[in-house]
Amino acid sequence: MNFIDIIAPEFYEEVNFWYIVIGSVIVLITIVCFILFMIKWKRGNKK
Repeated sequence: MNFIDIIAPEFYEEVNFWYIVIGSVIVLITIVCFILFMIKWKRGNKK
């Protein structure tokens, strides 16, 4: 039995929606951090 099953099985769709939202936010943050890192690395090489 999952914790969600104990609360209410109807929340499965909502939980899946939040997993997608949180996953998208994590991906966006990772991409932004990678771009910022590349910009700093390129600036460091120019000096």
